[in-house]
Amino acid sequence: STTPAGTYTVTVAYSGDANYSSTTASGTVTIGAAATTQPTTTTVTSSASSTSITAGVVLTATVSAASGQAAPTGSVAFTTAEGGATVQLGAAVALTAATANTATATFTVDSQNLQPGSNPITVVYGGSTTFQPSSALITITDGPNFTLAGGAVTATPGTAATSTITITPSGGFVGSVAL
Repeated sequence: STTPAGTYTVTVAYSGDANYSSTTASGTVTIGAAATTQPTTTTVTSSASSTSITAGVVLTATVSAASGQAAPTGSVAFTTAEGGATVQLGAAVALTAATANTATATFTVDSQNLQPGSNPITVVYGGSTTFQPSSALITITDGPNFTLAGGAVTATPGTAATSTITITPSGGFVGSVAL
């Protein structure tokens, strides 16, 4: 069973033996209330829902405590999954108090660190001695960075044919395309 918080008198008695006489000692023991941590909620927003090969996406994590509590302290980690493993994107970012009970951290995800297609990114607040851990998930889509369009070409043997291929950049793409 669990002993409730409070101050208790403890008495220890030794009955003695052939070599030592009996003795008794008393003292007090104070048991404090169990430490409790406050719950938190983590949210994450993005400067864009997609990115391109030349652009990054700024993620802003907000860690909130209940109204009336102080702003959470500590740091958040931005992670993604690669090949079945969780990979941290850069170093953990320290939280900065934003309001009385919230703190924020920003991180720029370099699109070079993303896989083509959907990239789930988890923001993890590890908690502190005062606040419980929490996390949030956001998905960033990488690419495509350009589209190709062309018409069908019909050629008969021994004749030349031409087709026009249109390359349309998107998301700020300025690279070259080899055909």
